[in-house]
Amino acid sequence: MVVIASYNGLNFVPPLLSDLATFNVPNNKICVVDNRSNNEEFLKYLDTLKEQGYNVLHNPRSTYALGAFKLAIDNLKDDVWFGMQDSYRIKQDIFSYVIPRLTDKNMY
Repeated sequence: MVVIASYNGLNFVPPLLSDLATFNVPNNKICVVDNRSNNEEFLKYLDTLKEQGYNVLHNPRSTYALGAFKLAIDNLKDDVWFGMQDSYRIKQDIFSYVIPRLTDKNMY
């Protein structure tokens, strides 16, 4: 599961999701965790992501990235976890390299 921690990330999340699509990461293996955003346009965008099969969680507390990752791990199920800030860009396929080398319940 790729977990993206975001706060008002309208300028960052769409390009990152595009990068992930390039490397064939399925929508249902991506979770965007909103860290109490106050931008209505971004919150509406998150609703469209749900419709496209992405996991979207709203963090009830301002806990930054680590809290966002923990929220996802506590609420979703997967064996391998990738935690990312919303401003990351993925330029090469790290997933096919890293995933076979991880064991159960690893976070990268």
